[in-house]
Amino acid sequence: MIYHNMFPHENLFLKKFPAPQLAEGDMGRMRVIPLELSVPETENLLFKCREHGSTVEGMLLSAANIAMSRLINEGATPLSMTFHSTHAVTLRRYVPTDMSNTLGCFISVHELALNTPADTSDQFWPLAVRATKEIHAVLDNGGLLQEYRAMLRLFSDKTVKKIMANKVAENEYETSNIGDYDLVFPAEDKHVKVTKVVSSTAMQDLHTPFVHYLRKFRGRFLYNLDYATNWTSTENAHKYANMTVQLMKEASRRNMCTLSSVAANLPASSFHRRIGMPSTPRVCGFIRFSRILRYVR
Repeated sequence: MIYHNMFPHENLFLKKFPAPQLAEGDMGRMRVIPLELSVPETENLLFKCREHGSTVEGMLLSAANIAMSRLINEGATPLSMTFHSTHAVTLRRYVPTDMSNTLGCFISVHELALNTPADTSDQFWPLAVRATKEIHAVLDNGGLLQEYRAMLRLFSDKTVKKIMANKVAENEYETSNIGDYDLVFPAEDKHVKVTKVVSSTAMQDLHTPFVHYLRKFRGRFLYNLDYATNWTSTENAHKYANMTVQLMKEASRRNMCTLSSVAANLPASSFHRRIGMPSTPRVCGFIRFSRILRYVR
């Protein structure tokens, strides 16, 4: 990430859609587009992730990449494109067990360059699986820690701050897969009923036009796209958000089924073996990446 701030690559989204000219004194701001999937769509999408060997993060990356590819290629001959993105990652996976409850902000980011083919039809799950494998390769082999060890050796705090203050939007987007809220707090009690959750961070001064947020709450995926008004137009942001969510919905509807319908048509023992109940979480692909947290700056 530090390397790319020193030698930034071309942002393909901004090449096609240059940043808008703001009024004098307007420094830009983040705006939020909230969307969601239904409970059946969410159940089926989780089932599909498990079936294809993808995490939810991999699925989100695939939707974000394909949507951006189609948006840029709209009205032209499709081209293969490599998009650069960063992903919020919890470092608690590397914390010793006896320190697992230590208070602190153990959060970092990982940068990923993911190629999207010119023909994106039938590429949703292959791309999701590839993204999953590439992220796991870095996390499981300690690559993320090696990156930051090198950074700490090479750069002083002053140098890093100067590099991060660079106003070049080097990445097409960022993601923050916050996880399964249903696992960590109840949606309601006798006094309060929470119906929706939206996450947002002021990122307009950093190096990306978009941030994709995803979390599961009350049995459904809640998604929102943050976009920086100094980097992109409202029209393109809404197009991008709707295309991203539409891709997830389409992926969930292929051979549409829900976990409940699967259970109804399988013997109990078979259902337990295939879904991993009750000893193994049936959404292990999602839970494994529920550790991806919002990057707090």
